[in-house]
Amino acid sequence: MASVEWSDDALDDLDDLDAIVARKIAAKVLWFGEHFDEVLTRKLHHDLRKLCKLRVGDYRVIYFLQEGHGQKVMVEAVKHRSEAYD
Repeated sequence: MASVEWSDDALDDLDDLDAIVARKIAAKVLWFGEHFDEVLTRKLHHDLRKLCKLRVGDYRVIYFLQEGHGQKVMVEAVKHRSEAYD
């Protein structure tokens, strides 16, 4: 299990989406936090190598892991796959 925190930018990204899509993404991120120890972390490459991604349909949740007293998932952005890696 990992705690999840959303950046202001990620919350703004979520607010810009259709309500049904936003709820689906939020539910997947909640599930991800609850099942963190069972899920493979998908790291990005090159300049984004400190970040990871979670796929939710055509959208990508971009996050990083903050180590410390337990795992913490810091959600940085929610973007359509065509814009996620720009």
